[in-house]
Amino acid sequence: MTGRSSGRGRRASQAPNEYVAGMFVLLAFAALAGAAPAAPPLDLRVEGVVESCLVGEVDAAWVAALLAPEGLVFAGSAMVCGTDLEWSGTRFQEAVFVVATAPVGELGAGWFLVSALNSRPFFAWVERTKNRSPYWPGRIVIDPGDHYARITVGGRRAGIFEATSAGGEEVVRSDEGFRGPIHLPGRAWFAAEFSGDQESWAFRTVSSTFVVAPGGTEPFAVALERSAFQPREWSVREQAVHAKSGTQAVRP
Repeated sequence: MTGRSSGRGRRASQAPNEYVAGMFVLLAFAALAGAAPAAPPLDLRVEGVVESCLVGEVDAAWVAALLAPEGLVFAGSAMVCGTDLEWSGTRFQEAVFVVATAPVGELGAGWFLVSALNSRPFFAWVERTKNRSPYWPGRIVIDPGDHYARITVGGRRAGIFEATSAGGEEVVRSDEGFRGPIHLPGRAWFAAEFSGDQESWAFRTVSSTFVVAPGGTEPFAVALERSAFQPREWSVREQAVHAKSGTQAVRP
C-alpha cells in the first residue's frame, strides 16, 4: 500500500531513473498480490513407518454425493491403509480410508480423508478436535512381510474388516511416493508427503481375502460398507517416511 500511495504523489517532472524505480516497485507489488500462496511447511515428519494398504474401487455415486458439499471431484480410486509408527517416544497404529480427488483451485490431485482410527484414544481426540480430522479410537493390527500382508481393523466395540495376502502374485517394486493435499470434511486440508520403497502386487481371491463385518455402526465401518469398497492391489512399505503440515482452515 505504501508503494502505491507514494507513486501517486510523485511529480511528472521526476527524473527518468526515479520513474523507472517507481514503476518497478509497483510491478513488484502487483506480482506479489497475484502470486499463489506458498505451500504450508511440512513441519511434522515421522520415519520408519510400516504401511499395509489396499488400493481399490468404490461406488462412484456414493463418493460423488460425499464430495459434492466439499467442492471436490472424485478421481476414480480409493485406499484403505493400516500403519504402525512411533512419534515422540510413543508407538501407535492408525487406519485410514481415503478416496482420490482431482485438482481443485490451486491444489493438485490429492485424497479426501473419509474416516480414520487411532489406537491411542488421546491421539484420536487431538486429531478430531485440534486438526479437524475425522479420527476415532480403534484397534489396528498390521503384519507386512516378504510378499505377505495382513490388516485387521476394529472399532471400540466390534471388528470392522480383515484382509490377508498369502503371496503367489508377481511383486512390483518402486520408490513412487505422494506429495499433495489431504482434504478434510468442512473444506479444511493439509499438505502431506509419503515416500519410501514400496512393494505392490495384485489382489486376487485365490491368494487374498477381504472381509467386512456387516452391520457396523461406527463411522469407519459405515463408510466402508456404504462405499462398497473392492480391493484391487496391495501396497506395502516397511520403512516409509510420512511428513505433513498443520491443518489449513481455508482451502485456497
